[in-house]
Amino acid sequence: MSDQQLRDRVFSSIRWTVAARALVQLTTWPMTIVVMRLLAPTDYGLVAMATIVTGFLALFNELGLGAAIVQARSMSRQTIEAISGAVLFLNLALLLALWLLAPLLAHVFEEPRVVLVTRMLGLQLLVAGWMVVPQALMERELRFREVSVAMMAGQFASLATTFAGAWSGWGVWALVAGNLANLVVRLSMTLYFHRGPVRPRWDLAEVKPFAGFGSNIVGARLLWYFSGQADSAIVGRVLGSALLGAYSVAGLIALMPVDKAMEALNKVSFPTFARMQDDMDRLRQTYLRLAKLVSLYAFAACGGIAAIATVFVPVVLSEKWSNAAPVLTLMAAIAPLRMLAFVHHTVVTSVGRPTLATRDLALTAVLVPLGVWVGSHWGLTGAAWGWIVTFPVCYLYSAWQVAFALAIPLRTILGTLAPPLVSAIAMFGACRLWADSAWAGALNGWLSLGAQVVLGGATFLGVMAIIARAYLLDSWEFVRSVARPGAQAPA
Repeated sequence: MSDQQLRDRVFSSIRWTVAARALVQLTTWPMTIVVMRLLAPTDYGLVAMATIVTGFLALFNELGLGAAIVQARSMSRQTIEAISGAVLFLNLALLLALWLLAPLLAHVFEEPRVVLVTRMLGLQLLVAGWMVVPQALMERELRFREVSVAMMAGQFASLATTFAGAWSGWGVWALVAGNLANLVVRLSMTLYFHRGPVRPRWDLAEVKPFAGFGSNIVGARLLWYFSGQADSAIVGRVLGSALLGAYSVAGLIALMPVDKAMEALNKVSFPTFARMQDDMDRLRQTYLRLAKLVSLYAFAACGGIAAIATVFVPVVLSEKWSNAAPVLTLMAAIAPLRMLAFVHHTVVTSVGRPTLATRDLALTAVLVPLGVWVGSHWGLTGAAWGWIVTFPVCYLYSAWQVAFALAIPLRTILGTLAPPLVSAIAMFGACRLWADSAWAGALNGWLSLGAQVVLGGATFLGVMAIIARAYLLDSWEFVRSVARPGAQAPA
């Protein structure tokens, strides 16, 4: 593939991926808030408990073989069919394991209701088994228009199902039904675009050459999951399902601006960087630019949520979620570094160095749960402080790994986040000053929240314009370039 063809494919992929995620986010954010108002903290706590096991087993549902399809320079049809057979077998085995483990989970959390919730959510494994290989093949070919449409259809089906269930009083089953609807619709659309499933074939000899790469991917995912989900297990065990519900909702909202963005970045950047492996100068330049843009977006969006959390929670979610406000402030504050660390893992994995990502995730899997466990003895806020204290160390280590893999000075990488970080701190200070002022007290909740959003946004952009005008101009030029079909990437 020529440079121009790759550039056209990448820009088309970015356009579709960003547009799809933006549309989904704009639609799901308000509806998710409505659902949170309709459901109880315990409903979210039960799903969070069940997800600890279902999410853990899902890490093994393809053993990294989907990523191996995307990353490999070439792969025969026989090997692809053998991978499909292996993935289907794995998912059936994992579903059986899940049904057996569900009572043990209920015993650990002393919550019998979680057994059936866990088993029903486990049905996702059956659906996912048929989707792994067709989706990986489309991603390998940078067919992100089809991937994005399938994703949007699944998200909208999930949104409609969850809302209908919450409105009808289904409680926790509204969340379960929404999760299942998402994957069923997404699978249907994926198979339609791929012209049917990939015929499975049992041949371990064909799969074995890719097991090494896949095992590193699985190891990295396992550590990533443990570092991100161990906190829920700790909070659920120490503080109970109701407080776990508040904790999980705060984490969900904190990551809402970056969750889909991280998924989109991984879908596009992984195959793109993989195709730049033989041109390290070009890869370095692309990574640094991406790091700047991600920093700008993440610190603006997540820093904004941290700044308005104390007003946002009681006004938008209602008073029943009031204990989630300080947790939301802290979890949103650390979210930009989590997104940047995710980018670092994608970069080193795409150039064939997944062990570097594994090392960083191993550090995270030790430090973060330890910090959350210590902090949880001081309640929900203490658990969130565990992230604030420990994760910056993990981010610095991930940045050092990228510096090593791409031969970039560490100070250059850290320099990409300095202007947005300073601007986010200024935004946080401005919003807190407003919240403590007499003017804020004279307004009702919604007007005060709106004033904080406007003030925070203006402060962030104003500080960025003063200290890093080129940052903003480059971001604007990048957006314009992506939005124009056939555009050239700006230098």
